[in-house]
Amino acid sequence: MSILAFIFVMGVVILVHELGHFVAGLLVHAKIQEFNIGMGPKVLSKKFKGIEYCLRALPLGGSVNFGSAYEEVPAGGDETELKPVDDPDNLNNKSILQRIFVFAAGPFMNFVLAILIFAGFFMSYGVPTAVIQDVVADSPAYTAGFQPGDIVEEVNGSAIMGSNNFVITMGSNWGETMKIRVLRDGKSVDLSVVPQYDEESGLGRIGVTLMDATYKKGFFGTMWSATKYTFMQVKLTLESLKQMFIGKMKVDVTGPIGIAMVTAEAAQQGFENIIMLIAILSISLGLINLMPVPILDGGWILFMLIELVRGKPLSQKTEFVFRVIGLVLILLLFVYAFYSDIVRIFTS
Repeated sequence: MSILAFIFVMGVVILVHELGHFVAGLLVHAKIQEFNIGMGPKVLSKKFKGIEYCLRALPLGGSVNFGSAYEEVPAGGDETELKPVDDPDNLNNKSILQRIFVFAAGPFMNFVLAILIFAGFFMSYGVPTAVIQDVVADSPAYTAGFQPGDIVEEVNGSAIMGSNNFVITMGSNWGETMKIRVLRDGKSVDLSVVPQYDEESGLGRIGVTLMDATYKKGFFGTMWSATKYTFMQVKLTLESLKQMFIGKMKVDVTGPIGIAMVTAEAAQQGFENIIMLIAILSISLGLINLMPVPILDGGWILFMLIELVRGKPLSQKTEFVFRVIGLVLILLLFVYAFYSDIVRIFTS
């Protein structure tokens, strides 16, 4: 059951990513040789309008084959050389903006998938939020005009989902002016408050008691909340990466084993938890692929931006060197993630 759940979760996340590249390729009229569902040997295949659609043996994601950008041509005698494919429909011969669009479409679809999943949950159960239960007299919150029953919508433009999220945000920003939007009697009210440093806890406090609640919005309000929630997750992930990079947070990377373990736990808790895990992993995959590392989508986009500035692409040799460096970096990250998973298993 756990293995099937892992295959299902990763399969959906990867397949949606590849569908993004596939649809974008169709939109710019790039030549597509294959669209594969799954990996490994072919089980079934059908050609339609020049594209071979393949079902492969391992039900894990998918892939899109746009064809090679280079082909071997005679160079005199028995020698051959690589030259760009002379086909206007080859993806490599499309405009820079069209190519960037195709490579960015995969991560973009990962974010869209997360938004749709969160929207489904919010429509069913309501948007999670923090509600002000009580306001301490003469506290920063009291001075700022907070009232019991206020529903916290956002802080400094970022969505707040739950009391814990609100407490963490206030706690880490003491001494700074926080612009908070609350929903009061069906209307949005903007308030400003400065959290005070609390010596006992070492965190910022504004002087309120909170409770978790959900509230339902209309279709567009729910979609907007789901979008804000998705990019709040993006912001939190990037902030965590920043803290790891500067040494303020322990480097913690989860690999395939760790993901499989989390998936197993989600499967035991019910199908809804698996769907929520798909949303979180989809955000992670989208962010990882936007990293400016050669062999990832972000790396290819970086090459294209360099080409846009230089007026010509990098040489094959230079591009190859960067791709090797990118591959080494990804392999090192994979090894470290695998090591972290093993350590986590034996120390938990």
